[in-house]
Amino acid sequence: MKNESESRETIVKEFIITDVNAVQHNAVLVGVVDTLKYLEPNQQTSFITVKGKTIQTITRWNENKVLKELSIGLSITNPTDKYNVEKGTQIAEGRALKPNKQIMTLSTESRGALGREMVYAILYQQIDFIKKNPGLFMQVKKIVVEETLPF
Repeated sequence: MKNESESRETIVKEFIITDVNAVQHNAVLVGVVDTLKYLEPNQQTSFITVKGKTIQTITRWNENKVLKELSIGLSITNPTDKYNVEKGTQIAEGRALKPNKQIMTLSTESRGALGREMVYAILYQQIDFIKKNPGLFMQVKKIVVEETLPF
């Protein structure tokens, strides 16, 4: 496999997530799309017997191939910290590139898949899922307020 070219595109989405105590947290979701274009060598061998003699024909060619991979990372700001989108983006991108820190990763050899529009749709779907399931992405203890009754 001979590499022809590689490219990387990073897409950043900011949003707000609300925890179980109704506290809002700024969050950054980063999608990193890596595209690798390469030539794949192929070979086909055929045998033909003509008048008792076997003729071997070897055909070799290269196919243009593409591999695309989308990796997604997330950073959530602690409400006591000052929100810094650059720092949040850097953290989320780092998490997108580490296999044990990724929210998800998708790979395809389809040239038409994982274009900008598809990546935006996937990121918006992930944001919706994170907002509906904040407990899966941050650990916050629920604060219980007890009422005292006068006696």
